[in-house]
Amino acid sequence: MMIRIAVIGSEQLIKHVLKTRKDDIELVPCIYKTPEEAPALVKEVKNDIHVLFFAGPIPYFLSQQEIQKSGLPSVYIPSDEYSIILSLYHIRYILQEETKRISIDISDQDYVYNVFDELDISKDSLFVKEYEGNYNLDSLVAFHYNLWKQGKVDFVLTSVEAVYVKLNELGVKSMHIIKSKKNISDALDRAIDQGKIRNSKKAQIVVGLVTIEDSSCSLHNAENELHHPSSMKAYQILKEFVKKINASLLQLEENQFILYATRGVIENITNGYSELPIAAEIEKRLEVSVSFGFGFGLTTKEAQENANIALYHSKNSVQGKAYVVTEKKIVIGPLDSQPQQYALRSMDEDILSISKKTGISVANVSKIVEFLNFHNFNHFSANDLSDYLHLSKRSAERMLKKLLDHHLAQVVGEEQPYQKGRPRSIYKVNF
Repeated sequence: MMIRIAVIGSEQLIKHVLKTRKDDIELVPCIYKTPEEAPALVKEVKNDIHVLFFAGPIPYFLSQQEIQKSGLPSVYIPSDEYSIILSLYHIRYILQEETKRISIDISDQDYVYNVFDELDISKDSLFVKEYEGNYNLDSLVAFHYNLWKQGKVDFVLTSVEAVYVKLNELGVKSMHIIKSKKNISDALDRAIDQGKIRNSKKAQIVVGLVTIEDSSCSLHNAENELHHPSSMKAYQILKEFVKKINASLLQLEENQFILYATRGVIENITNGYSELPIAAEIEKRLEVSVSFGFGFGLTTKEAQENANIALYHSKNSVQGKAYVVTEKKIVIGPLDSQPQQYALRSMDEDILSISKKTGISVANVSKIVEFLNFHNFNHFSANDLSDYLHLSKRSAERMLKKLLDHHLAQVVGEEQPYQKGRPRSIYKVNF
């Protein structure tokens, strides 16, 4: 199946990404002038997009809220040690500029220090600006420009193309960090893997249960069973609906129906669990109350069990008409503009407890558990965790410190991936 990837970045960088050849993918350009425009582009992506691919960490960090709303997997091209080494080489030997007095902005300053330590370059006149959630275009420009104006640096290396453009206009010698073919290709490979996982989930079976309640008369009258006008009309509306989405429909009782579809279909018709127009249509046309419950599962039986749980939540909710229960017993709903998610299983109660104790978000604690299960081991570095969570190393280290402070993790060793530079701690999580 073709994987459609939305490439979100500047026009120049997208041109480089589009040159990378991969089988069974379609790259859809989403061009911005500055990273601040990225969230709006994420909001506008079509339902047939499978993965979001960002030009770098800044548009990715700025788009977090919209990424979560979209429910789409996302990756970004990192500016890592390899990018920095290539850029320094280009500055020194291609541009013939000195790199001894230089300022650099990047999402994780350790990348810079590791390179300078490994190459034995003096850091006396090195100025590094680290950013993540606190990104601000004007402040980055001011950081570099002030250093250059004060005569403290001779050259600027920036990871943000918009910063390079502004510095160039100000007459500052500068360069945008090189996004190597290797980094672009590796990031695309990660995007393809995420797309394949998503597509396999989209084929997962879904059972939907629908109940109609007409307060104008009893729907349990034996003489009218299967012949009540509201029930008949609802059946016709649902029949047309499932025909459009390539699903199937059966009538279980006079006021209850069951439909069979796939996860991908449900994600599309609900616009990522944010709406369910068919529910509003039935209520408006028939003047009845309707409840939808969708269940995901690896088998039809499991999906129907989860659909019953979802229907229960729908019937007992004053906020919405539809809920979803996933194969992991995650309840999503009501399906409106701001659906909530919470867990039913005891393991998720443990996650909630860890989140409350440490201050780490439920989502990130869940991802740490998934990370441990995915790798099937319990020893890892902050770099391993940051790569999996698509966070900076600094953010991963902050999370691990919170776990250490609450005796939920411990340092069990060190590793030295570079001949020079600081060793990395190896952690073990105790849950």
